[in-house]
Amino acid sequence: VKAAIDQSTASPSEVTPAIRKELESIQPAVQQEWFASQQASPYVDPALIDVDAVGRRHLDETINALMRQSKVISDAVAVGDLAIVGCQYQLEEGRVSPISWVGKVDIAA
Repeated sequence: VKAAIDQSTASPSEVTPAIRKELESIQPAVQQEWFASQQASPYVDPALIDVDAVGRRHLDETINALMRQSKVISDAVAVGDLAIVGCQYQLEEGRVSPISWVGKVDIAA
């Protein structure tokens, strides 16, 4: 997510075409979060954007895309045979936290 934010700054770091392609899927979440805070500049200031909020937006969109793009998945969720859970990883803490989900899940807080 931090790399995708960097790519939305006025002076993005150089990345390989393959990395740029991977980061493109996160870009909409970066832009949505940036403009949700009503920033005047189209260029993201990494100090002013919530990295975790961008990650949560990206997880939500990824889950929604899976549901929209696959009838097999959406049908399985609808009848209770499948759930999709989007998690956020805190590498420094060695912890994984469920952030958003569709379908029936039993997630202890």
